[in-house]
Amino acid sequence: MQAVQRELQNIVPYVMSTVRTQFTALQALTFTLQVPGDADFEARYITGTATSVVANVQILDAGTRQMLFNRPIMFAMIAGTGAQPYVLPAPALFVRNSCIQVDIADLSNSANWITLEIHGFLLYPGVLNRG
Repeated sequence: MQAVQRELQNIVPYVMSTVRTQFTALQALTFTLQVPGDADFEARYITGTATSVVANVQILDAGTRQMLFNRPIMFAMIAGTGAQPYVLPAPALFVRNSCIQVDIADLSNSANWITLEIHGFLLYPGVLNRG
């Protein structure tokens, strides 16, 4: 039983978010999210908000160059709401100190505000001392 408690102490809920950004018509932007240096990040869910959901999104593990999707997909397909997030088919693991690259391309031909959040857990090695 103690091994289970020890393991659970090392898992901390965490959200990585792009900055709420205004896109101009047909603009493409890249956001870089830095995984903390002391823990791996296990992504489980995606949520997002936008004034227009006509945009393509691609998420890439910048360290391994592994894409989360085989091609960019529509924002509306993965940007669940807080109540109904998009659940990844399997957890995606990003190692400590790596970067998650989020590419978003607006297709709406008008100004648009977009935010994308990746929800998951920080996985700390050993016993987490919270102090």
